[in-house]
Amino acid sequence: MSSTADEVPERREARLQARLSEASSHDDDEPLYAMPHELSVALDESQSPILRWSSSSSPGPRDMLRTWVGSAESCGMKATQEDRHAVVQLPEGSYVAVFDGHNGPRAAEYGKRMLHRHLGANPDHAAWTRAFEACDKELLTSGIVDGSTALAALVTGSAVTVANCGDSRAVLGSARKAVRLTQDHKPDVAGEKARIEAAGGTVAFRGVWRLAVQESPVMLAVSRALGDRQLKTLKAPRNQVL
Repeated sequence: MSSTADEVPERREARLQARLSEASSHDDDEPLYAMPHELSVALDESQSPILRWSSSSSPGPRDMLRTWVGSAESCGMKATQEDRHAVVQLPEGSYVAVFDGHNGPRAAEYGKRMLHRHLGANPDHAAWTRAFEACDKELLTSGIVDGSTALAALVTGSAVTVANCGDSRAVLGSARKAVRLTQDHKPDVAGEKARIEAAGGTVAFRGVWRLAVQESPVMLAVSRALGDRQLKTLKAPRNQVL
């Protein structure tokens, strides 16, 4: 029995196109279509976007975007999988998110389950900020000590809203070009470095640029994250090292 990876490229492409055609016939009233796992992995292997959206040729009353979502994961060199992803159909639209955990999986799992619950109806920029801050505050008081990046997108009508903390990145494929939608939060970025140092932290190169605080042996290669209680205090979020 041959696997997806063993197929002749032409045969695999034909099979994927058949599956995509089948997906395109899905009920237009249901904007979220979750692809089978086999197809999701194949899409990632062929370097296609994990999240793809496009306007329908015959828009409905709400001018909804058809959203296809696929996912793939790899544990890499770690003993356990610390990353999580979420796909949720909200009243406002299709919500997808990725959480890249570090020092454990619990913060990523918490973000997966809770971040979208803090958004509320028709979230604006301020609502996204409140959602991230609320999720972070809950993590800091929960006893969970590990942390996670967060990258979330909400597809509503003909608009896509993207929010992030950390270095998980959103990229839009448009006219055969890759367009970055988010800014990586790294310790060596000028604005991030200034905030870290103003809050009493330091930035040093240890293989990559990392932030640190005197009270903790932990050094992180991101400058914003959910959780990471060892690196945070009860200061306001914008005055934190991390």
